[in-house]
Amino acid sequence: MMTKKGYAKISLPPHDTIQEALERDFLETGRIRAVEINPTALVIWDAWESSEALMKSLKDHFPDVPIEREFVPDQDWNLTWIEGFKPLKIGDLWITPPWHRQTIPPEEPMVCINPGSAFGTGTHESTQLSLMMLQKYVRPGQSVLDLGCGSGILSIAAALLGASPVVACDADPQIETNIRENIELNGNPPVDWKVQDVFQLKSYACDWAMINIQKPVIFPLLEKFSNLPADEKANHLILAGLMIEDEKDLVRLLTEAGYKVLEKQTDGDWLAVCATKNVL
Repeated sequence: MMTKKGYAKISLPPHDTIQEALERDFLETGRIRAVEINPTALVIWDAWESSEALMKSLKDHFPDVPIEREFVPDQDWNLTWIEGFKPLKIGDLWITPPWHRQTIPPEEPMVCINPGSAFGTGTHESTQLSLMMLQKYVRPGQSVLDLGCGSGILSIAAALLGASPVVACDADPQIETNIRENIELNGNPPVDWKVQDVFQLKSYACDWAMINIQKPVIFPLLEKFSNLPADEKANHLILAGLMIEDEKDLVRLLTEAGYKVLEKQTDGDWLAVCATKNVL
């Protein structure tokens, strides 16, 4: 029997207790890669062929919670991206897919991103907040570390705006094809990327670390920073992928790690923070 090729969209009710349990017992343990938080549902994406085992684990964990699984064909997923991904101006920077790049004024800065399996096309609020802060604070010639780089959108933008050196890493091997293609689409700016767990880096020393992931990664990473000597961690941080309700715990962790909040920005329920341990 031929295996269906596509994705499983698994939906649970958007209750805080369910979200906390998903983050604690599934996300932090690596059983799932992300939780998409929507007003009507908590959504988990998985490969269809492995989703039955995940469904069983979820139902065992949440026996009284309605859990729905929907098959999304691979080709329909890609078409949805193509139809929904239009050029978007964020600050002074255009983000566009390659099939719309001719519509961007040639004198204006542009990042061309081909949507793939990796996260980061500029359409999500956390990515937009990160790009706004990057443009405001990162200076040409400053070093950048992009932790959880996904499609490479932030590191490519940083390199195109003059940051150097720029290093990007992500634990997901699915980024390889997408980030390589996106770097080529933008004229091969100097971005050194690698597939590596962000917790396994030997040093985080740089001018700016950009971390647009989620709380279950950001918070433990800040806890790790609190145990590092000053010369092994970033001078400044741009943190996104967090919710407004995370601010109090975030500020505490930043303080413990030796940072102070320079600025915070919000978009809907999403929060981004710029923090520093040196005077800019």
